[in-house]
Amino acid sequence: MAAKRLLRTRSDITVSVVNPRPHFVQRIRLHQMIAAGYDATVSFDRALPRAAHRVFGEVTTIEAALGRLTLDDGSVLDYDYLVYA
Repeated sequence: MAAKRLLRTRSDITVSVVNPRPHFVQRIRLHQMIAAGYDATVSFDRALPRAAHRVFGEVTTIEAALGRLTLDDGSVLDYDYLVYA
């Protein structure tokens, strides 16, 4: 994940990961889940470094010119750089 790489190489930044669920879905493993009952989810506590800020919600608006995201609960996150994945 990009968050892991960034936090491994930079100690002077804050990384926030926004996701609607508290589990990371390993999309590359979805076929195994369907065929053999493999669990294709991993807790974000296992998937992300402790330094990563976890935000659970859906992004409803990206205002790139302002460096701002709005989430479905109305909260706003400001950013300097956005990695949309």
